[in-house]
Amino acid sequence: MIAERYVQLVLLVAAVVHLAPVTGLAGAEALHRLYGVDLTDPSTLMLMRHRAVLFALVGLPLLISLFLPTWRVPALCGALISLGAFLGLATTLPALNPALARAVHIDIGLIVLIVPALWLCLRPGHAPG
Repeated sequence: MIAERYVQLVLLVAAVVHLAPVTGLAGAEALHRLYGVDLTDPSTLMLMRHRAVLFALVGLPLLISLFLPTWRVPALCGALISLGAFLGLATTLPALNPALARAVHIDIGLIVLIVPALWLCLRPGHAPG
């Protein structure tokens, strides 16, 4: 029972974190609040807004898997891939602005939560729900 509640809590937290950037669809101001970057180039703005849509593609399965346990392993794996990719790319920059540094710390914390949740979902005899 505790393991199931932990997995549910992690799914909810991960969904919220991945769905929050969807506010970036509102435009440059919302993206500036999220990432601390100025987006004056329309093409870059479009790419960042598209990124917000892609975050929804990670966040929605996490949210859905709260109600459909068979979605949990793929949703958690997708989140880990997304988080790992961002962290890997972040290491290529010489310095991060405060907003991106905060995102790195959030992503590291989320990985620390997701890995045990994924392990709990994968262990033999795990019966979700």
